Amino acid sequence: MNNSGNVSPPSIPSLYAQQVISGDHASHQHADDESCCVCKGQMFIEQMRLPDTRFRIHDCESCGTGMLFPSPTPEELASFYISQYYGESGQKFGRLTEILVRLIGNRQTLFLTRYLPAGGRVLDVGCGRGVVASPLAAAGYNVTGFEISADAVQGIHDDVEILIAESLQEAPVPTAEYDLVVIWHVLEHVTDPGATLQAACRALKPGGRLVVAVPNYSSWQARLFGPAWFHLDPPRHLYHFPSAALQTLLQNCGLDILQEHHFSLRQNPFGWVQSLLNKLLPRQRNRLYSYLLNEPLQKGHLTSVARIGWFTAYITGMVIVLPLAIAAAVFHSGGTIHYLAARPAND
Repeated sequence: MNNSGNVSPPSIPSLYAQQVISGDHASHQHADDESCCVCKGQMFIEQMRLPDTRFRIHDCESCGTGMLFPSPTPEELASFYISQYYGESGQKFGRLTEILVRLIGNRQTLFLTRYLPAGGRVLDVGCGRGVVASPLAAAGYNVTGFEISADAVQGIHDDVEILIAESLQEAPVPTAEYDLVVIWHVLEHVTDPGATLQAACRALKPGGRLVVAVPNYSSWQARLFGPAWFHLDPPRHLYHFPSAALQTLLQNCGLDILQEHHFSLRQNPFGWVQSLLNKLLPRQRNRLYSYLLNEPLQKGHLTSVARIGWFTAYITGMVIVLPLAIAAAVFHSGGTIHYLAARPAND
């Protein structure tokens, strides 16, 4: 996309390479046609800019939530999610990385099933290729997966019921039917996070549980690396939530927050590694992540020597930063956060 607003689909190598630079932090702007999705404030600070696009990241002066500004058009949103974004045949990453992702997904299932009765009903919002939904279905739970695109659900378990719609609010989701709703790194992608959470709450049975995870905009990673932070993922991430802002959103829906977690083995250590590389090698933004993607997305763009170099950086970096990721979690400043909340039993 160029500054004139015309949309052109990104090429595969540039899918994760959108540059981000610091904005004019002295620029305080009142947005007549935009408001914060958390506190409805209309005063913003220009925190970052996306070169060669019309977009910036504005932070709400009241609650610190970041938002992509101006809001993308439907055509622009569609251009952010070309079919290659979802991988091929249900695999987004290369073989070894995909195995690790699936193993961690199976571990995540153990956390989720603590709050489920036998054969309980689960709604996975933004289910994708089934990293969460498929193990739950294989374990005998009644799982429904929601997505905005049929391309996204390739490779998901056959027993997962699939709902496709433009938003969760528009999907034919039954009311008060689910024991658990999972929104795992999806809320930052949707155009109306508050309405999405409200729809999720309506789907829950009284006493049902909601698990929601997002990148933590108030984390050590975000504050240290700024525009180089891996989890910004511009322009697909429309919102950037500090932990306190996400708590506010959940409470605005009438949910009771039960637990707060600041560690994810799947996301947090890698966030340190890739953010540091982005800081040191700004012209090769997210190159390590691109290397880890499924072969059709990155073969031919790296020489054999380069692949060995990136793989070495990946393994070495993950080992080195793991204690740092654990320390950040201990001090409630992890690179990602996830909350366990409940719909009141008497609701």
